[in-house]
Amino acid sequence: MRVPLFIHVPGVKGGQIHKYSGEVDVAPTLLHLLGDDTKNYLMSGSDILSKNFKELVPFRNGDFVSKDYTKVGNNYYSNKTGEKKSSQLTRHRKKMKR
Repeated sequence: MRVPLFIHVPGVKGGQIHKYSGEVDVAPTLLHLLGDDTKNYLMSGSDILSKNFKELVPFRNGDFVSKDYTKVGNNYYSNKTGEKKSSQLTRHRKKMKR
């Protein structure tokens, strides 16, 4: 599901950012805009406006949506084509766990 997030910052030119993000990313983003350094906080999300922002939306059940792939159960799908990619990514995931 895609839900737009609108943030108005007085004196800053408007624009659009198309990134995968979740609700957990809102607080770190707002704190950054307010000038608060979040490095000393334990935060689940990340600043959406950061150059280092990793487009990853995790779910409690272990599923996730990233820039390139969506994981639902044990299946992985390409976000570009919708094609199922589970066999290739499952092998990659097993290598990463070792």
